[in-house]
Amino acid sequence: MVFTSRKNKVVLNEKGNIEKTFSSEEALKNEVSMLEKLKGKFAPALLSQPSNSCIEMNHIDGKLLLDYFLSSDIETAKKLAKSLAKTITHIHSTTNKITFDENFRNYIVTPDFKCIRIDFEESTEGTLECYIAKVMAFASLYEVEDHIKIDFIGTLCRFLKPNFKELITEYKNELKFLSNRWGVDFPSALFETIKTLLICLEFGNKHFPV
Repeated sequence: MVFTSRKNKVVLNEKGNIEKTFSSEEALKNEVSMLEKLKGKFAPALLSQPSNSCIEMNHIDGKLLLDYFLSSDIETAKKLAKSLAKTITHIHSTTNKITFDENFRNYIVTPDFKCIRIDFEESTEGTLECYIAKVMAFASLYEVEDHIKIDFIGTLCRFLKPNFKELITEYKNELKFLSNRWGVDFPSALFETIKTLLICLEFGNKHFPV
């Protein structure tokens, strides 16, 4: 079985494990470094490195976070956000890095609802606020109703407790970048609503309807 990847070849081998062949040596080094630090927690376990361009990892059974999010109701969105918050906390605190591309296709939700990050080739130095903002930008532009997006983002931020002032700035920048990249309009009304939500969370306001 071959899995979709923009840059690399990803296959399920005869042992039932994932083999990922990289087009870039630097990308392989980044991924190996991150997987070695994470040791299979909220990430696949690194099993072997058959060559200078290929690694073998365990296969994660589950459903893409994107598929869950696109079909979620409010309760599911909150559950996904809580699970993702645990993943982000562990990855950032363990590696002191952030993952560059927060496309929800890069996470698998397991049957017991753990959120597993499956791609680490583009990882870099960055703050927790930058990490969260990237996730928020993708959540904001996916085709789900705004109240689902707001509940998801609100729950995520309640659990992660970022610096909200910094997060608002990072979120605006990431949302502008991703909107331009996707060729869609900047969602001004949604941004202002989420900005208000973040200000409410910063001051412990419980009256915002999230």
